[in-house]
Amino acid sequence: MTNNDPKRIWIGDKPNKYAVRYFRRKFTLSKSIESATVLAYAEHRCNIWINGHYIGRAPAYDHPDQAFGYSFDITPYLQIGKNIIAVAVNASSSSYHYKVPRQEPGLTATFNLNGQPYLVTDSSWKCCSQTGYQSDTPKRSWAIGPINILDLTKVPDSDWLLADYDDSDWLPPQTYKPHTQIKAAPVPDLKYKKINVHKPTQIFYTPSSVSKDEDADQYRTGLESIEYCQPDNSITVQNKNDCLIICNLKPEKGIVLQFDLEEITIGQPFFNLDAESTGSVDLCWSEILDQNGCTYFLKHGNLFTDRIHTAIGNNNYQAIDFTGLRYLTIILRNFEGKVTLHNAGIIASEPDLNFISHFSTSTNTHTQIADLCKNTIKVSTQEGLLDCPTREQAAYIGDGHLVAHWLAQLTGDTRYWLDLINQQFHRQSSNGLIRSSIYSGRNDTLLDYNLLAISNLSEYINYTNDITSIKPHIQTCKKILDYFITNCNEDHIFNFQFDRPNYYDAWEHKYNPDWPLIKSCTIFIDHPGMGWHCKNEPAIDRRGLNTAMNALLCITLTNFANICDQLGDHKYAQLLRNFASQTKAAAIPLFLNEKNNLFVDGYHENQQLNQISQQTNTWAYLAGWADHNPELQQAILNLLISPPEHAARNTAYFWSYALPIFARKNMHREAINIIEQKWGDMIHRGATTLFETFTGDHIDSHCHPWSAAPLPFYLTEILGLPDTLTCQNQILLKPQLTLLDNASGSIQTTQGPIAIKWDQTTISGQLPDQISAILLHPQSDTPIATNLTGHWQIPHTQLATTS
Repeated sequence: MTNNDPKRIWIGDKPNKYAVRYFRRKFTLSKSIESATVLAYAEHRCNIWINGHYIGRAPAYDHPDQAFGYSFDITPYLQIGKNIIAVAVNASSSSYHYKVPRQEPGLTATFNLNGQPYLVTDSSWKCCSQTGYQSDTPKRSWAIGPINILDLTKVPDSDWLLADYDDSDWLPPQTYKPHTQIKAAPVPDLKYKKINVHKPTQIFYTPSSVSKDEDADQYRTGLESIEYCQPDNSITVQNKNDCLIICNLKPEKGIVLQFDLEEITIGQPFFNLDAESTGSVDLCWSEILDQNGCTYFLKHGNLFTDRIHTAIGNNNYQAIDFTGLRYLTIILRNFEGKVTLHNAGIIASEPDLNFISHFSTSTNTHTQIADLCKNTIKVSTQEGLLDCPTREQAAYIGDGHLVAHWLAQLTGDTRYWLDLINQQFHRQSSNGLIRSSIYSGRNDTLLDYNLLAISNLSEYINYTNDITSIKPHIQTCKKILDYFITNCNEDHIFNFQFDRPNYYDAWEHKYNPDWPLIKSCTIFIDHPGMGWHCKNEPAIDRRGLNTAMNALLCITLTNFANICDQLGDHKYAQLLRNFASQTKAAAIPLFLNEKNNLFVDGYHENQQLNQISQQTNTWAYLAGWADHNPELQQAILNLLISPPEHAARNTAYFWSYALPIFARKNMHREAINIIEQKWGDMIHRGATTLFETFTGDHIDSHCHPWSAAPLPFYLTEILGLPDTLTCQNQILLKPQLTLLDNASGSIQTTQGPIAIKWDQTTISGQLPDQISAILLHPQSDTPIATNLTGHWQIPHTQLATTS
């Protein structure tokens, strides 16, 4: 047993760009162990094996002055006698959209047996720097780390994962003091599942060959210029005993094997093959196929593939970073003779949570949409809430709060939500602003996401009743609001002048505790007009005094005033409400186009802009700007239901704000029709997770959780279930019994699940102990039944008597 604190271990210089190191530690157990865990952290990621069994990857995303590791239960994998811990660590000097490196690479870990420290990372470990990974490689995308190019002829064989491997020529690592104490990640663990593919759905051929010595530019060019040609009859492909045997390969003739996982999956691709010669394997991943049935492993300027140069004999490869894909493509080139592909696939990962809540109805499209929302949130939640796990892997604030809320509704778990809140305020610029993507090294931000970081705190409090966790962030919120209030004119109108940002501005490649330095600001609101999505649709006009931003400012001031009231700061709360009232009073005549009775996008060069947007009018409605004008309310609802051709239209993200308006106006049928039309199109196009926008083209992410707006609408507005983690002793149930002939579903609370079900004859449900419910008529709010408890059931005739 050790009494030492864990050290950070590494070998060699800090990486210039990218580096991978292997670590091993042998130990002997004389008897069986009741419990064993490992807590591991690395910059920027590590993968862990115990006695050859893959345990998982770490760490969670974190800021450079933090160290959140992952804890793993390794009890099932230990054995009496010799044991081995094997770890692969990859480090980078570049800042990604999800990581700002501290430039202190290495592994820090503690292994506990029966609850006591047993091993820590120190100089007794063995390390290998000859891992075969190329350091100068292109990034996968503007947001994600580098492509892996690996030469398996220059690495230890796969036995390095086993206890009997001879590591006598490995060196002891250098040891350093960790820059901060390692803590277990505040989010749930991941669980892993191995998914194998056996039979390719498509086989193509290519005459291309590749070189081991090519640089990053040559690698990119080699992929972009790949040719697909007609089948070569001299090459044979045979599927035997779940092995794929490819014969008669020649260096100048390659083969492209395309596999369909049948749904988008998040994880780490792998393969195992035997070869009679050396060769090269491109392991490619994609969400969709092009018009010729080929995968988009080059997409929107991004690379989605690893290259592995193989040895003669057996070759094992598992990606050390995760990705998202539906189609796995394996390109074999430079081989001669026979190659046997024993297995390939992906080590799939998802949060270790119970996704209990559900919604279903005989209208199959809506059941499929609900399942699509649920599955997208599940696979997009990894070490953190990921905006786009297939392309970006970043945790954004604005949509992150929505996804965290929906995840809590599905599972009853709020840890991701609280982690998002804590992390979004962790680093604040001197001007008060915070990053829109919380772990990013970029020096720009989205202004509306800054306000949403504050405004959405009220949803968290309403759902959890946990105001204590918000208290440490009050001063940060005030500093953010100071930025917006200071940048208002004398009429209390926020007067930020939109200028298209430079997305290629310098990132913070080196951590400095005085940063972040946020120099560039822009307004997001929704995709249209940002230059990379919805290109065939009318764009939001962000110039001049922006209407939507002023509406969101009013919403945020009001929501934060409510929080301050709960904390007893009534004076500050009243100041915020007064400011919001003054903004509203000035904004309505400034931005309302009286001719069409709708709000325009802004005011520029002393006149109203012409552009009308669903997004702008949605936030204006929620800000209360139409509260005393029924005609204006109806005009906004008409705009949402049937927009004119020139209007900018909501993407899937912005319907998260618009759908509740329909519920508020008791227009559930109109909302259901919109959901069926827009999200139903994704179903009809074969989506297995949600598209980023309704376009669903090759630019889109096809796995985007911010698009799950129908899910909360089904649960809370159609089923009429409460939107809360902990219920009062008596709750109200208001299902839309007359909207759907039948429906069923549930939500998870701390007291247990709350379920409801109805068909054409009965209404039934389940309530946790100590909870009773009043069942309300959907149109009149008249009680249908009171004091419902436990398992309950009432006939439909009782509904008729209350209508």
